[in-house]
Amino acid sequence: YVHEDGSVRFLDAAGTEVGGIAAPWAMDAAGADVPTSYTLEGTTLIQRIQHAGATYPVLADPWWVPVV
Repeated sequence: YVHEDGSVRFLDAAGTEVGGIAAPWAMDAAGADVPTSYTLEGTTLIQRIQHAGATYPVLADPWWVPVV
């Protein structure tokens, strides 16, 4: 499930939360924020980064949040 803030929650088959990914972020080599978002395609999570015009390299590092 992708939340309005862009973070993602993962549920098991029983509907129990098993983890998540923090809201997406990306930054270019000049320190500028680069627009990014997650989409779900079936059971695959994809991070899309709108890097046109960015100073390379662009850094994007999704943060996994386990449920403990």
